[in-house]
Amino acid sequence: MRNIYIGICLSPYRVDLCNNLYTDYDFDIYHLFEEGTAGISSDLLYAKAVFPKRFIPGGKTLGFKGFRLLWKIMKENRPEIVFTPEFSIVTICAVLIRFLLGLKGRIVSVCDDSIDMIDGNDFTFAHRIGRRFVPHLVDDIFSSDKEACSWYRKHYGKGVYFPVIANETVFRARLEDALPLSFENERKYGLAHRKTVLYIGRLVSVKRAGDLIRAYASVKAPDNVLVIVGDGEQMQELRELDRELGTGAVFTGLLEGDELLSWYNIADVHVLPSVREPFGAVVNEALLAGCPSVLSHKCGARTIVEPGVNGVVFEAGNVADLSDKLRLVLDKVPLKETLSVRESLMGIRFCQALDEAMLKIKGDS
Repeated sequence: MRNIYIGICLSPYRVDLCNNLYTDYDFDIYHLFEEGTAGISSDLLYAKAVFPKRFIPGGKTLGFKGFRLLWKIMKENRPEIVFTPEFSIVTICAVLIRFLLGLKGRIVSVCDDSIDMIDGNDFTFAHRIGRRFVPHLVDDIFSSDKEACSWYRKHYGKGVYFPVIANETVFRARLEDALPLSFENERKYGLAHRKTVLYIGRLVSVKRAGDLIRAYASVKAPDNVLVIVGDGEQMQELRELDRELGTGAVFTGLLEGDELLSWYNIADVHVLPSVREPFGAVVNEALLAGCPSVLSHKCGARTIVEPGVNGVVFEAGNVADLSDKLRLVLDKVPLKETLSVRESLMGIRFCQALDEAMLKIKGDS
C-alpha cells in the first residue's frame, strides 16, 4: 500500500513537503505539469527531490488518459491517504474513483487559500465556486493559513493546519553553502556596514514592489540600501520610479539556487508588500535566515510572524503604514559587523508541524 500525493507542479516551497511525505509517510509523488512555477527551473527543483519524476497527463482538467491513469494508480495502491490539488477537477475525480472502486482511503485537499482570498480576494471565479462545493466531498483540508483553516473547520468541519515552511535543517545548511556568495555580493554592491532591505518576488502589480520603493524613499539613509530580487512586467516601471525618487535600489533580476539564498544572509529586513498572497514562502525563508519580515496583512504568512519578535504586519496598500513599520524594524536591527548564518527566527519546526498534521489527518478517520 502506497499513499498518493498529486500536485499541479513541483514548486520551491513544496520540495521539502514532498520529500518528507515520500521518505517518512510512504507517499508516491505525482504532478500534472513538469514545468515549475513561473521563472523557476524545473531541473533545479527536481535536483533537490529524493522522489522520482512521475506525471499524470491531461493537466488541470485531467482528461480521459489522466483519469484512466489515476484510476490505475488508486486501484493498485489502495492508498490510506490521497492528497489532491485544492478544489480542482483532479480532486473530484479522485473522490469519484474512490467511490467506484469501493476504497476506504481519505481524500485530502491541499489548499493554499489565505483568509483574505476566502473573504473575496480570489484569483479566479472558478476557485471560488469550487470552494463552495468540493469541501463537502473531501475528508479533510490541508490548509497553510491558520485563520483559513479555522474558517474551513467552522463551515465544513474540516481543516488541518500546516504552513508553507521549509525544512530548517536542509534550508540552513544551504544558507551556509551560499555564504561565500553572500560575501561576494556584499563586496560587489558595496553593502558592508549598511542595513539591507530585501524584496524577493515577481515584479507584477499584486506584489506591490512600487509601494516598497515609495515607502523606502522616506527611510533611505547612508547606512541602508534597498535590494529588489526578481523580474517581471513591471521591471522598467519600477526602475523609473526608483530613479524618480532617488532611492538607489539594487535590481538583481531573477536569481535561483545559491545566488538567491546568498541574499538572505545579507538582508537585515525582508519586505513582502503584496495585496494578494496565498501565503508567501519567502517570509519563512527570511525568518529561517534570522531576518525579520515586514509583510502586508493580506499575506497568509502573517500567521507565522509574531509582531515585535520576528517581524511586523502592515495594512496592505498603505504606503505610510509600510514606511512607519519599515522604519520601526530598521531602527531595531543592529548594524552587523560581518556576514554569517544567523540564529533562526522561526517559531515552528518543519518535522514537528508535519507530524502533528499527519496525526490529525489520520485521527480524523
